[in-house]
Amino acid sequence: MNAARPALYLLFLASGAAGLAHQVLWARRFGALFGSAAGGAALVTALFMAGLGLGARWGGAWADRLHARDARWPMRAFAAAELAIGTWALAVGQLLPLLERPVAVLSRYALDDRGWASLSLASELLRYVLGTAMVLPATLLMGATLPLLIRHPVHAPGRETSIRIGAPYAVNTLGAALGTWATDA
Repeated sequence: MNAARPALYLLFLASGAAGLAHQVLWARRFGALFGSAAGGAALVTALFMAGLGLGARWGGAWADRLHARDARWPMRAFAAAELAIGTWALAVGQLLPLLERPVAVLSRYALDDRGWASLSLASELLRYVLGTAMVLPATLLMGATLPLLIRHPVHAPGRETSIRIGAPYAVNTLGAALGTWATDA
């Protein structure tokens, strides 16, 4: 077995754990910003899935271009993306509590067709725009990390490609489950 393979799997595990831990924490914090846990969780989940999908598409093309230049560049880009994700997540964690009061002050309510006071469309849009600006950049990078990291085992000599991609992806998914569990424990 290649000596670098366990370290690579550890990176996949940690990346998956951190990604889903961020999602759980953001969903909780967005509940305060949105005034409901359901609204915050829905936005974070939608942005998370969109970011992962779009980021994977973009990250795959980026990994191919980097690998064509130098086989070491996808791993370097992976490390840079993970550093950027961590930095962004820390910044969002610090910013979210600071936004709760201004968002509440800026919120306007209107009577709906049943006579209930509901957030105005402008207030809802403000919350969605803020949420998107805070979550989407990190999730795009999260989506790019797997294609960047997979570029290494795909081009390594040895086993067939399905194992080279499937095994790290399974480890990443296990990490995601562990990250969710650890965040909720």
